[in-house]
Amino acid sequence: APAGAVRIGSYNIENFALTGDFLTRLDKLSEVFCQYLGNPDIVGLVEIANQAAADRLAAAINTNEFGTCPDNPQYTATVLSNSGSQRLGYLVKTAPVAGSTARVTVDSVTEMFVGEPLVAPDGSTASGVLFDRAPLLLAARVTGENGEEFPVNVLLNHTLSLLDVNSLSTRSDSWLTAGNRSRGKRLQQAVMLSELVEAIQADPTPANLVLIGDYNAFDFSDGYVDVMGIIGGTPAPADQVLLNGPSAVTRPLVNLITTKPEAERYSYVFEGNIQTLDHALVNDTVLANTEARLFHARVNSDFATDNAADPTVPVRTSDHDPLVAELRVGRFLDADLAVVVDSPRKPVPSGRIARFDVTVANLQAADALQPALQVAVEALPGRVRIVPMGGWTCDAPVATGAGSEVACRRDAAMAPGAMARLRLEVDAVRLGGFQDV
Repeated sequence: APAGAVRIGSYNIENFALTGDFLTRLDKLSEVFCQYLGNPDIVGLVEIANQAAADRLAAAINTNEFGTCPDNPQYTATVLSNSGSQRLGYLVKTAPVAGSTARVTVDSVTEMFVGEPLVAPDGSTASGVLFDRAPLLLAARVTGENGEEFPVNVLLNHTLSLLDVNSLSTRSDSWLTAGNRSRGKRLQQAVMLSELVEAIQADPTPANLVLIGDYNAFDFSDGYVDVMGIIGGTPAPADQVLLNGPSAVTRPLVNLITTKPEAERYSYVFEGNIQTLDHALVNDTVLANTEARLFHARVNSDFATDNAADPTVPVRTSDHDPLVAELRVGRFLDADLAVVVDSPRKPVPSGRIARFDVTVANLQAADALQPALQVAVEALPGRVRIVPMGGWTCDAPVATGAGSEVACRRDAAMAPGAMARLRLEVDAVRLGGFQDV
């Protein structure tokens, strides 16, 4: 992992339980976690049988039981649900950094909407619970090597399958068909999750928010219900879906799958069709504080199912590819930026342009994330221009008591040893005897 990165993973491990030949799967899963995922700081587990199964997985990784995990992340496991076989859980890395501080400190883990009913068209609530797998909200603080903290809320979801979404099987209640119930349930889940996202983002202190999990929904509208659009705050127009509903999200999330090349936008293969069912979404607070990227470990969906029973290869431990959202945190990197301004070598006559070359250099051994530059000039804003180069963008000059200031920034990181140049131009004006207007 690059310096300064917080890594949050999500893995549907397809009903992992301590039954049958579970040791073969445990061996293969350990290798995937350690050699292909790089032991993320936080991992959302989807379809874990129970707390015992999560503990056993953590122990196999921590103790290097199968010889593929030389680095001990000191994972701790949390599974809160006591119902069903497809539960949600977390692995959290507690190996010490910055002395004796745990890499991840968990403040709380909460099951959301437990027992929330599914509301049928006639208003009744007898057709089941809304969430068969209650969303799991983790509040934690990740500590960098320099002792700085990155607080983050992680929301893990496993929403309703697409299996019955177009079923015409009849029902005896007001849903009438299994398809109606499936679409209605997917809509209600999406709307309620959007309300939770909005509640988290409405906090007076903006929270870093990451949504992960298996949403059983594409990154685009499927024409039935736009699940991801509603959750993320960008629902499809009502005339483009069979069943539409409002999104409560006022600051839309960004689905990191959209940052990848189109050919890489998949986590699952169904009847030969590649598709994305597993997602990582981040809010604008995360984007303001980090550089966010998405990675998949291609260890499952590209391989045939007969590999599942082969203990000699780590592939096909599940039918989903695991993902990792990598967030490079600026405050975790100690950058040393130097600024040098070269002024004109000769006096500049009034009415001419004085040109100053501004050089910014990263002298540190780590990347400088989101570098910013403030230039103060003893001249009115109308006489100041700056020409950004090398990926920098600059705002228009603003007036100050001493003249003007220009704010510049660079979205991309500056590599160690990298230099960037900007050109500052100032209209020269004779000082004294003339009124500057």
